[in-house]
Amino acid sequence: MKRRGWLALGFIVVGEAALATWVGPALTPPARRLLLWAWVPLVLWLTEAVPLGVAALLIPVGGVVLGVASEREAFGPFADPVIFLFLGSFLVARALEKHGAAAWMAGRVVALRFFAGGPYRMTLGIGLAAFGLSMWLSNTATAATLLPVVAALGQHLPDGTLRRQFYKPALLLVAYGASIGGTATPIGTPPNLIALGLLERLAPEAPRPSFVAWVGMALPIALTLFLLVHAWLYVRWLRHVPWEEVRPGAGEALSVAGRRVLGVFAILVVLWFLPGILQWALPEAHPLRVFLASRWPESIPPVLIAILLFLISAGPGQGPLLERADITRIDWDTLLLFGGGLSLGTMLHRTGLLNQVVGALTGPIPWTWGVALLISTALGVFLTDLMSNTASANLLIPLVITLARTFHLPVVPLVMGTTLGTSMAFLLPVSTPPNAIVFGTGHLRLRDMVGAGVVADLLSLLLITGGLILMHRWGWMGL
Repeated sequence: MKRRGWLALGFIVVGEAALATWVGPALTPPARRLLLWAWVPLVLWLTEAVPLGVAALLIPVGGVVLGVASEREAFGPFADPVIFLFLGSFLVARALEKHGAAAWMAGRVVALRFFAGGPYRMTLGIGLAAFGLSMWLSNTATAATLLPVVAALGQHLPDGTLRRQFYKPALLLVAYGASIGGTATPIGTPPNLIALGLLERLAPEAPRPSFVAWVGMALPIALTLFLLVHAWLYVRWLRHVPWEEVRPGAGEALSVAGRRVLGVFAILVVLWFLPGILQWALPEAHPLRVFLASRWPESIPPVLIAILLFLISAGPGQGPLLERADITRIDWDTLLLFGGGLSLGTMLHRTGLLNQVVGALTGPIPWTWGVALLISTALGVFLTDLMSNTASANLLIPLVITLARTFHLPVVPLVMGTTLGTSMAFLLPVSTPPNAIVFGTGHLRLRDMVGAGVVADLLSLLLITGGLILMHRWGWMGL
């Protein structure tokens, strides 16, 4: 057994012994059994001793075997509509990567003349490319796509201090831009869809943000945070470094297949935004608005577009844009982890275990709206530095929803704060795959990432909390 396996086993044994001693008669038998069992996948998520998706599958299996939930209740969340929203999005992202459309978009952004005017603008272009791509692609794919772009730009600079100082903020902006940009759309990163799925299951009375509403709330916070983080990294490493102007080329032309994928992707974006726009533009009783509201949920466009990608030819005499092998290349681990999180949240709510935990917190903390937002966001920000953002969201969001309902606090702003916080993994190489990817280049030291990450974590906590308080006060996007 590997070292991680022994570590996980030790945590499981010690934790189970402690929980068995601590759990009192206040818990119902199903809640007690669920608490003891949930500790196992939690430890496996934290230590990553097994693939995260495999650990997630233990949740419904244990729930059924221990009599906590029925088979349908435990496994049903794996077929939640949000799962299919993610599945379709993953397939579209696979097509963008496969045919070079993602790399082409990134190269076009960085090659703009505006971004060639100095170190501030060039690193801004790199970060904005990561930010923009991550709104639609996975954070990992975004970082992997931009890494060769940064390497090529660095080769235009003379070897020595200038190149070394350029690589540090440029690589960190690839990782941080990918993490921040993923929060701006519902499909940008798994915690966003976990939040939407759990809101619908655990707080059906709360208004579920539409695609447009999510972007309207998250994008201003994310973009402001990105600009502040970029300014901080520039001041730290490039402010006083002599600079030589670099004018990178736009890269290779986009292939026929790449252009077709890009066109299909543009249609998908329109289909996502159109219902929200028409909701404002058309009368409430208009047939088109009624149809979109009742028969055109957000899971339909990506699944429909993904099907088309298997039918549209990549070019004369070529096969389709996506083939059978591409199905195996998407991130099934995240899909399983997401389903396990929904299953766990449903069982935590059904057994009353969440209410018990929230009840234990009633005494020591005065749960006002501002305090709850600050604490829930802080938990998201700092927990995600130690474990995956998906696992962090699976643990925290059900608790926050129950807390908000118990103390009659606004549910959606608290969930938004927690969700955005769980994507702010800036501190360590192990915090998120983009961090590991850029750290693996050898151009960053651990103290570089930790020093930058501490400031970025604090900025994210302040901006998310402050931004949501202002939006809630103004009633922005129905918040």
